[in-house]
Amino acid sequence: MRRWMWFAPVGLLTVFAGYVGYRLGQPLSEGDVIVHWAQHYVETTKGSAVTDCAARPDARGHVWLVLTCVDPSSDSAPVIYEIGPHGGLVGDAAVADLTDAQT
Repeated sequence: MRRWMWFAPVGLLTVFAGYVGYRLGQPLSEGDVIVHWAQHYVETTKGSAVTDCAARPDARGHVWLVLTCVDPSSDSAPVIYEIGPHGGLVGDAAVADLTDAQT
């Protein structure tokens, strides 16, 4: 057996590990995160559509986006998701109290 044939599997594993590491290191896009949590809203609260949600950036360091979902067909309070820089929720989703002053 030739010597290069012994190193071919090691080379293939190295290339594969590099590709996986590159893909895992890709930053999250805002659109993907917004769609994910909007679909979560529709599934958990039986909201009418993903388009019931709107996101805005947040100035706090630990919160990346604030996603607010309001079902126009009902009088229920909006659901607010605070999304961290890695795409996960910061705390629990909160139902907004409409009597509080919004800043």
